Amino acid sequence: MDIFGRHDQGKQWAGVQCKGKDNYSDKSLTEDEVRREVEKAKSFTPNLSQYIIATTGLKDGRLQELARSITEEHLRNDLFSIHIWAWEDIKNILESFPEVIAKHYPMLATGAKNLENRVRKIDKTTKQILEKVDILESKSFFSFTVPMKKRDCADEKEGLCR
Repeated sequence: MDIFGRHDQGKQWAGVQCKGKDNYSDKSLTEDEVRREVEKAKSFTPNLSQYIIATTGLKDGRLQELARSITEEHLRNDLFSIHIWAWEDIKNILESFPEVIAKHYPMLATGAKNLENRVRKIDKTTKQILEKVDILESKSFFSFTVPMKKRDCADEKEGLCR
């Protein structure tokens, strides 16, 4: 077991087994690997209520189905639930914790912060422009629209241009 602890500081234990796949390539876990890891987790002390296999591999619907199936069987026998987290899932979870990214991947955090600041600036400028357009429209009889360039199309006569 690579990581274990109490979920939300509660009484039940959770465990995580990390499974790197060929230097973070596009490979997935196999069903046999999942079954072997689940069997190992059954002997963990204290007993688990939740078990996560975290992998750098690709998300795989077959493995998700296997995890659900094993979980159903386990719940009937008072054993732990099984969850498979692919690299895509792990990245999505990490996005919820910018302080972790900043601490362990500062070069990514800086780039993300710069991008966030640029988006805010664009958003602010866009709002200012739209406010000015609203003011101009309210003071005149004209409505401002963005002119569209007519497409040059040889098939226009047959109605094939869109």
